[in-house]
Amino acid sequence: MNQRFPGKKKTLLFSLFLGVFLLFSLSATAHAIPNITRKNLALKMGEQVRLGILDLDTSTPYKALPAKWSIFIPSQRQVAKITSNGTVQGYLPGKTYARAYYDGKSYICNITVNPVDSRSLVTDLKTSTGGDFVYGENTALITFKVEKSCADPAIFIYNSSKKVVYRHKYTNKKPLKPGTLYTVKWDGSCTDGSQAPAGTYHVAIRLGSKYSYSSKTIVLRDTLFSGGDGSSKNPYQVATINDLQNVAFYNGRYFKQTADIGGSLEGSLYTVEKPFVGHYNGNGFSIKNLTIEDPFSTKLALFGGVGSGGSLRNITMEEVTVSAMNEGALLAFSNAGTIAGCKILDDNIVEIGGYNGGLLVADNLPSGHISGCIIDGSSVVLMTGSTYGTYSAASLAVENAGTIMDCTIKGICIIHKNSSKYNPDCLVGMVAANHGTLKNNKATQTSIIISGEDNSRGIILDNTGGMAVSNYFAGKLYYVDPEDSTNYIFKRNILETD
Repeated sequence: MNQRFPGKKKTLLFSLFLGVFLLFSLSATAHAIPNITRKNLALKMGEQVRLGILDLDTSTPYKALPAKWSIFIPSQRQVAKITSNGTVQGYLPGKTYARAYYDGKSYICNITVNPVDSRSLVTDLKTSTGGDFVYGENTALITFKVEKSCADPAIFIYNSSKKVVYRHKYTNKKPLKPGTLYTVKWDGSCTDGSQAPAGTYHVAIRLGSKYSYSSKTIVLRDTLFSGGDGSSKNPYQVATINDLQNVAFYNGRYFKQTADIGGSLEGSLYTVEKPFVGHYNGNGFSIKNLTIEDPFSTKLALFGGVGSGGSLRNITMEEVTVSAMNEGALLAFSNAGTIAGCKILDDNIVEIGGYNGGLLVADNLPSGHISGCIIDGSSVVLMTGSTYGTYSAASLAVENAGTIMDCTIKGICIIHKNSSKYNPDCLVGMVAANHGTLKNNKATQTSIIISGEDNSRGIILDNTGGMAVSNYFAGKLYYVDPEDSTNYIFKRNILETD
């Protein structure tokens, strides 16, 4: 029987062998257990950790399996980076995950990147315009550097009582780098949306868990003007008599007049000892119907003194009265800066008790430069003093050691009513004493009225050390009637050129 079916026996043996082989193969395949090396990973910015997919079959040594890696980028902010071999690098603080693909399956590792602690140095604390920090007009700029690569600074603004009024955490799309300047802004608002009160404010910066405190401060001011922040780009706007008075408290700033102004001032905005070094632009508007008086001031004028670097431009004065105990002028008593394009118009009066008085200025110092100014329309220097001494008055300056050029004078009066042999008149149409440069100035229809000795001139009385070029003066000299001080008696014409 066995001999009759030899092929069947061979087939049975082959089938048995094949079954054992397949069973062994399936058993061997079942032992391959791929898995990711970490399911959760925490690291810091800049730190690197390698992930992998390993065959965890306990019957064979673990070995890395080839996988394709990718990383999730949440909200367009890259938290971590990953290379083709599975190396993860922390990039920015936050959470994400890495995904590996192997043999049709994916494997996930959750990643947390923690911030780096770093010190910061505030290099500057100023406004966006360079002017004063005024709520609603500009913003504070906080400029800082970091000690090492980090991200997401938290800014804290606190007042002089160490109370935090504003805090904000910034989210970066790239790490901050050492040596690079970074700037954040504060507009003067509190965290709750209210306006921070005027005062001095400090700044602190937190990077990671580390705080850095700055010694630099910025002053948030209440606006005392009709607008602006005092910078050249955004000058303080002067539209009222209160605005004009407040100019006295903001020396060194820029100002622009935006309306005609009238009223009264008790004294000068600045003094000869503490002069104005800012920049005031009258902007085509008038200071009109204004009274400036101070019975105790010896050198009275709208700006008192203008210092080196200061400037007065395009100011128009109409119907302004300055009443000084001793000496005075309309615009500035002394000038060491620049006065340009200013106008003295219509019925201005400088009334002084004695010594020196001028319509534009009394004393133009060596660095003072006056140009393109106009004095026109019945303006008067009225001197009423009777004490011993020499009384001097002029339209442009009593004394000039700087430069006065291209000015026009018309229709003014210079009067001294109480002269005597002890206080002779030195009344001059342009400049009483010139030790600087007087050039290309013209005066017409000018009256000089004296009550004592005739020491009057049209252009200059004393030109010692000075230079006068291309000046012209045409006017009249009168005496005060000794029996009626309101009556003036014509004495002579004055016509001078140089």
